[in-house]
Amino acid sequence: MKRRMLNLYSVIVISLVFLLYSTNNLNTNINTSALVTSDSIEVFSDNDFITLGFPGSGTAEDPYRIENYDIASSDINNEGIYVMNTTKHFIIQGCEITSSFYGILVEDVTPGTGQIMDNYCYANKHDGIGVKESSGLIISGNIIENTVYAVGFTIENCSDLLVTNNTIRNNPQSGLAIYASSNLNITKNIFRENGYKGIAASSTSDSVIYMNHFELNGEYGLEFIQDSTNNFVYHNNFVDNFEGAGVSQGRDASTGNGNFWFNAVLAQGNFWSDYLGTGNYSIEGSIDCCDMYPLTSPVDIYESIPADTNQASFPYVLIILLSMPIVSIFRKRRE
Repeated sequence: MKRRMLNLYSVIVISLVFLLYSTNNLNTNINTSALVTSDSIEVFSDNDFITLGFPGSGTAEDPYRIENYDIASSDINNEGIYVMNTTKHFIIQGCEITSSFYGILVEDVTPGTGQIMDNYCYANKHDGIGVKESSGLIISGNIIENTVYAVGFTIENCSDLLVTNNTIRNNPQSGLAIYASSNLNITKNIFRENGYKGIAASSTSDSVIYMNHFELNGEYGLEFIQDSTNNFVYHNNFVDNFEGAGVSQGRDASTGNGNFWFNAVLAQGNFWSDYLGTGNYSIEGSIDCCDMYPLTSPVDIYESIPADTNQASFPYVLIILLSMPIVSIFRKRRE
């Protein structure tokens, strides 16, 4: 029980910090007019930042900057930008990356040292962006589209990530695939017209998915499978996903203790374009869950709060903080 409460309160802290960050970083600022042409960039140690001549000193205040590159790899089996096994602070920003395996891949870097911001990743062979074995990173303001074979964005064995203000669209598989990760904050993103799911989450826990827009994805807007538990899903828009299939736009087939598709304190859930207007909204899957408080109008994800609440942004954050322990009590009673 103590461990479970610690997990809940870690979600609270992450939500507070990341909500304030994302509210002030809503615009995607990709300028492709003055880019430097480059082949693949590989950084496998701190010394590589210096050897390759990137500006910055590697501190939090002055990170190494991999920025403003136009990258089309000479070998499509190479990553466009690959950063691995580093301890210094860095930012990848303002790049246009195509014809690579992963557009950007960040793997096993020191917690809290990386930012991936305002990049345009398109027509890459595998994923537009991949983050693996890392924690405390910010992925914000990127456009990821038209990968050749795979998903738009992969998160694997990660924790404490902020994923905000990204547009992930027109990828042949899912927009975002999450594996064995926890304490993620996924907010103010657009998942549109991906071949499978908007988000496919496997063994994902203690995460918050709120104020995102899921539209016209080929299957579910959001799906939980395997041991995905204690995730909070609310104030999202689900519009015409799995259109014509006659099933709900969300699926929860997790084998854990379940997830919440609503905010119990606000008594508000998500907007579903196929909601009939009365009662709960049933969620597809094996654990018989539902959105208890479906919204009747879409959420403006680029506002700090939904249009149908009258709270200021700071009280709204306090509501989120208060909701977590109360939801824990609600879960205890349900079990």
